[in-house]
Amino acid sequence: MQSLKVRILSEEYAFRAENPELTRAAVEEVNRLIGEYRQKVSDYSPVRLAVLAATSLAEKVLEHEQRLHAIQKEVERLNRYITTTIEESYLESRKQDEQIRLSESEKDLAEAIQSVQQNTTIANQAEQA
Repeated sequence: MQSLKVRILSEEYAFRAENPELTRAAVEEVNRLIGEYRQKVSDYSPVRLAVLAATSLAEKVLEHEQRLHAIQKEVERLNRYITTTIEESYLESRKQDEQIRLSESEKDLAEAIQSVQQNTTIANQAEQA
């Protein structure tokens, strides 16, 4: 934590900040919003201007949190889709591999049957001779 002095509405404030650059940027945004509201409604008190700025910033935070939540849900949905697609692809690949193995076994079996038939034919011819 680092000590930091900033000005908001011409008042100096002391902060202890983990990220001083971020805190300075936040203070600049607060001062910018207060200035923006001061131009629109010059008769508001400094406290009321600060409340408007705080409310505006809170709305932005909540909006970003909602967007983040929606993005997280979409990422979860896409992860489920990808996982399911990979699993289905893997199972289909295994099924095709098994079919190829069966096809090769059927071919080997057909060759074995053909060989037995040829040997039987040769044996029968030899007996007749």
